[in-house]
Amino acid sequence: MAANLWQNADVILFQLLLWFLLAACQRGAVKSEGQECRFLQEERVADGNALAYDSITLIAMDRGAVAVWSDPTGLYARLLDRDGAPREKTKRLGARCRGGVSAAVSAKGVEVLCMQPAFEGDPGALVLLRIDRKLELEKTYVLASLGSLSEGVSAVVNDEVLWVAFYDAAPDNQVTMLAEVPLAAPEKATVQRLSRAARAAGPPWLLKMPDGLYATWSETFLEHGEPRALLMRAKVGRDPKPVAEVLPRSPRPQLFAAFGRSYLAFRDRPKGHKSTGLFAMRLGAAGQDGPKVRMGRADGDAVPSLCFCEGGLFASTPRVYAGDYFVGVHRLNEGLTPLAPEQQFYEDAHAFYQVASACVDRRPLLLVAERSEPGQANAILRAVPFTCRP
Repeated sequence: MAANLWQNADVILFQLLLWFLLAACQRGAVKSEGQECRFLQEERVADGNALAYDSITLIAMDRGAVAVWSDPTGLYARLLDRDGAPREKTKRLGARCRGGVSAAVSAKGVEVLCMQPAFEGDPGALVLLRIDRKLELEKTYVLASLGSLSEGVSAVVNDEVLWVAFYDAAPDNQVTMLAEVPLAAPEKATVQRLSRAARAAGPPWLLKMPDGLYATWSETFLEHGEPRALLMRAKVGRDPKPVAEVLPRSPRPQLFAAFGRSYLAFRDRPKGHKSTGLFAMRLGAAGQDGPKVRMGRADGDAVPSLCFCEGGLFASTPRVYAGDYFVGVHRLNEGLTPLAPEQQFYEDAHAFYQVASACVDRRPLLLVAERSEPGQANAILRAVPFTCRP
């Protein structure tokens, strides 16, 4: 009996210590190597129409930002100021996007991409919604059909063209596709395949660099009866090349630009690691041009978000620990080394499971979505600035 009491006391003490550390990380500032990092005042973007969000994204525009999200009741957008505070009322744009959302600013306004996979007999579609800078819907275009497992889209504007990479998947076929959409005539969009034949592709990511447009995605295949997964990179218009091998467990690669270079970030769990981490490597013309560096844990279900701001790289990762869902944020230098301990966006009895970020008026802004359980209040969507100062 005494042993059980001591064991229970140890468990309670550990839980109290964990709560204290997480709460302190969320509200306080952490200083290391001359950098003090902290969250600023959070703002409510949406009070929630449901228990969870399908997908969220955030883009900078006019010294503020545009938040776009999907939930079971539809697709929505809202203008935010540099601090994440809403400028106008929420605008409903259309039907739900089960497979994800993306957005890009163009000379025409804001180009919103909505993935609507085939569902319960209804055909699937990749939909482009063009909205003006006040978020009023101007026109809708269907760019491609989608299978029932389609999830993941990335959009970039380059000159007078909107490029859209997307994951078109069905039980018997998983491919990565690229749409070229003339901004002056979206109805003339063309679609080509990026991923290679006889391999199961994964969701893609696009990056515009001074020398052209690049795409990345994963490809999984069997070799001697064992599954293998390669991370691919392709300059648009050229053949793809493998740049890294990872475990075939939803690596969700991303390309990003920082310090005047391009980098590849992805999730992986190499041998000897107890949890899934967010890794990155510097890229050159021929592929990998630097060591593979672990930037932090990334064991949540959703995709990490990266942005270059305040002269540094900010990595925001959905995380899980002892049943709690929260978002961890790191600031890293050019060598991908953290400049300060991880800051954690956490609140007791709330599950924060998705994050998007953008550099807004020279400061990182995070969009964080929570998930509620049946019987709880609807999930809230929040915006919070994050900053690091010497």
